[in-house]
Amino acid sequence: MEIQLTATDKEHLVRLRRSFHQAPELGFEEVITSKRVEQELQSLGLTSERWCKTGIITVLEGEESGPT
Repeated sequence: MEIQLTATDKEHLVRLRRSFHQAPELGFEEVITSKRVEQELQSLGLTSERWCKTGIITVLEGEESGPT
């Protein structure tokens, strides 16, 4: 499966990446980054769970059953 991104999507991803790099955080202390990732996932209609302090788990359901 190939994901097709619009020019607007690409611009958003570039802005997002740049914002992450403007405020770097130490490993396992990415509190601001993980919160932003969680917000982005929610804006896409995905649910996520927190794991430890900064980990995020999101399950993507496919159209077919079984491992991928």
